[in-house]
Amino acid sequence: MPLARIYEVITFYNFFKLTPPGKHKVAVCMGTACYLKGAPEVLKEVKTILNVEEGKTTKDGNFYLDVVRCLGCCGLAPVMKIDEKIYGKVKKQEVLEILSKYMKEG
Repeated sequence: MPLARIYEVITFYNFFKLTPPGKHKVAVCMGTACYLKGAPEVLKEVKTILNVEEGKTTKDGNFYLDVVRCLGCCGLAPVMKIDEKIYGKVKKQEVLEILSKYMKEG
């Protein structure tokens, strides 16, 4: 199979990555409810604290930041998910406290 065909497949599907994702996957929901309830501010705070852009892994390899369109928790907006844990009604001021739990794990 030609290498170009393999590359075509892995770059088309977002589940495949060309670089290893971080130990912890941070997903900030930008669905309509979350967006209107303050998700852009939450995302900005996550990016500032972790010094990482969307779709990238932190330099220490601990966090991968993803922006998603819906986590199915609209009643808890704005929502952030780290690994498999959902954090609802997240305020900008709470982001550091939430992330610090995962920073300590290393």
